[in-house]
Amino acid sequence: MRCISICWNIFSIAVALIAILVLHYGLRISAPDGPVESQLVWPVSFLPSVKPSLERLSYHHLPPPKVGTADVAAIILNWSRFSNVVGIVSVLCSPALDGTIASIVVWNNNPTRLLKEEEFAQCSHKVKLFNSPENAYFRARFEACAVASTPFCFIQDDDYLVLPEVIYTLRARASESSVSGIFLAPPHEVLFGSLMHVMVEPHIHTSFSWLGYGSIIRRSEAQAFLELMHSLNVTDEEFRMADNYFSILRNVFPETWFDQGIELGGGEPFTVGEEGNERNRRHIHRAAELLDSILLCENLPCIPELQDAISFVNLESSSPSPVSRAPCAGTSCLFETSVRLIYKELHIESSAARHLLDMQTKNSLLIGESEKKDYTRHPPSHAVDGDPRTAFCHANDTREGEFISLMSFGARPLWNRIEFALLVSPAMEAIVRSSTFESLDSGVFVSYASILFYSFH
Repeated sequence: MRCISICWNIFSIAVALIAILVLHYGLRISAPDGPVESQLVWPVSFLPSVKPSLERLSYHHLPPPKVGTADVAAIILNWSRFSNVVGIVSVLCSPALDGTIASIVVWNNNPTRLLKEEEFAQCSHKVKLFNSPENAYFRARFEACAVASTPFCFIQDDDYLVLPEVIYTLRARASESSVSGIFLAPPHEVLFGSLMHVMVEPHIHTSFSWLGYGSIIRRSEAQAFLELMHSLNVTDEEFRMADNYFSILRNVFPETWFDQGIELGGGEPFTVGEEGNERNRRHIHRAAELLDSILLCENLPCIPELQDAISFVNLESSSPSPVSRAPCAGTSCLFETSVRLIYKELHIESSAARHLLDMQTKNSLLIGESEKKDYTRHPPSHAVDGDPRTAFCHANDTREGEFISLMSFGARPLWNRIEFALLVSPAMEAIVRSSTFESLDSGVFVSYASILFYSFH
């Protein structure tokens, strides 16, 4: 098992820094042997000889927001977890996000429990409350986003917590020109989507990702998606289950990040047991059938009546990204690696998009239970969760040219030095010293001969 865990610290005056480790041969980084004492607050560094002047980098070092820069509407649905919704709103309303979140739309899907503005008095300047006359289910997300006054929408469920620094990183990464939104998901859901990538030449290249764990999409995407669903004459039930259709009909391999995974629980879950799982599979399959009806022909669109409503469906060539990503906890940065998380070559080519669930089953059997456990127990998000007890691990040898990078967003320009601490085994120390350390923004790494490595014995 090859593992890595990173902590980062800063001195005075820092610029946003991108650090890349180019691995010239098999990288074997091992997690520390033996227990590490549980701590509520991690120290500034895990190195024994660190200078006391160091300060741990955190999202509190984000630059103060500029007036008028916030361009994201947060969309939260309420059904049976109102206390969670209040807590989520307080996070979204934190000063750290004043330059990111312009408004918070609380869409109440529970007509038997009307919400009042005074219940959000602590954030009255941002909260926009809508009491729906009926339960619109997940369609509500897109209806709310489509009429937002901002170009971007942040979406999350009411049983999951997304850290402020992660939301900041999502927006820093998002682009008006990107063909895909960015979706957060716990490791098992990232794996689920990765196993159902489907390509049908020449037009179909799609996969699946949930929105509710936290996602950022463009308002124009929500508007085009609603127009397409109307034009397809989907049923009321299919519209209510809009989450199951969005990423598949977008016809692009979605950019899905491994999230830190903070569950809130409580209330009445929507998906319960095998009945709920079967409902999800049914609608995922139906979404793929609809994509086939649009693109599985020689002359596009296959349904001439969709000529004016097909803009949501991406027609550009697409392929799965070889890079895995995870946002950092504690500060605004993004961990990226091209190290393969799945060693075997997955099945991806098919004769139709409607086979994507069959593809997922076939690929799941191909990689086996052992590799699935490794994938979900030691994900990339464990490299940057600030906890020395966890690490990103993979069971495969790395190849020449594979990399690990850390991209920092928006650190307040008050530091001129950033320290990266790699926690490695004694056997790994020499190999890491032989790796190449590069900065893409003119920052200079000290000679790795003098880099301080802390080896666990």
